[in-house]
Amino acid sequence: MSYEILIISQFHFEETTDEICDWLYHLKANFIRLNIEELYNPKLYSVFSNLENNTLHIFDKRRQEIIDLSKIRVGWCRRFTFKSSFFDLKKDSLSKNAESLSRFISSEINIFLKSIFDFYPHIEWFDYYKNILAIDKIDVLRKAKKNGLLIPETYISNESTPIKNLLKQKSLITKPIAEVSYYDDDKNKGTYMSHTQEVENIDGQFIPSLFQLKVDKKIEIRTFVLGDDFYSMAIFSSNNKKTAVDFRKYDFFKPNRRIPYQLPTTIENSLKKLMKDLSLKTGSVDFILDQNDQYYFLEVNPIGQFGMVSYPCNYNLEKKVASFLVNETVKLKMI
Repeated sequence: MSYEILIISQFHFEETTDEICDWLYHLKANFIRLNIEELYNPKLYSVFSNLENNTLHIFDKRRQEIIDLSKIRVGWCRRFTFKSSFFDLKKDSLSKNAESLSRFISSEINIFLKSIFDFYPHIEWFDYYKNILAIDKIDVLRKAKKNGLLIPETYISNESTPIKNLLKQKSLITKPIAEVSYYDDDKNKGTYMSHTQEVENIDGQFIPSLFQLKVDKKIEIRTFVLGDDFYSMAIFSSNNKKTAVDFRKYDFFKPNRRIPYQLPTTIENSLKKLMKDLSLKTGSVDFILDQNDQYYFLEVNPIGQFGMVSYPCNYNLEKKVASFLVNETVKLKMI
């Protein structure tokens, strides 16, 4: 069967994708959702590609149908990178190097996934996986500054001496240079170094780490970008000791107040330029408004959660994303 809209996501913990698919059903859109942790599974899909004649065959064993992606006009890449769990591999007595094997499997599956979606260069992606995977925080900060956005003073070091010297003059925070890492074992699930931490005591040597000036914030702002539209939310996190440095250290007993917010036009215009520079059409962007009413850009996440903005602000973003995909499909038909 042929489809016009392709959703790339994952099966677990994707309530946002589920809701957007519900809206696509409601709008009677012709779409297909493929989950990355299922697509490679031979029990669920039969996949055969032929580079000689550039053909791709995908057979859905549950629906008992051939999936024709050649007619896809619009693609929404919600999730892409696959990560295998070496915890499961450790149970295999033949696997003495379970973690290395896990990385090898992840690499093989990710290259396989890339090869599938590169078969169809005509698809209008929101966003293309290569643009998503190319994002790194340091490059984004440089480009944000180039496009007129203020960023916190930023440093990278692998030893404590220069950081100690900075701490004599200013307060610093630290956070990951790259994306966070996930762990999942029989007892716990979570992330390593997912939060911003204030630097107090530091000594010795360590892996290269990111440090930034601690901005005396008034509020934090999360903005969801959808094409040329911006949906912003103010988060009043500074008066709560638990969330004062990072609102993601959620206080479930005393939640931060969250309300709709309007960024200044100058900031939105600079953000448009940045998104264009990054070849991104959607994403979640974080700002801090300091006590002097200056806006500091922190980062952009092309696959960031936006349900946390949608519900408190009554933006109904899930419907807007679904309508956006449908409207883009209609536009492409008219070309």
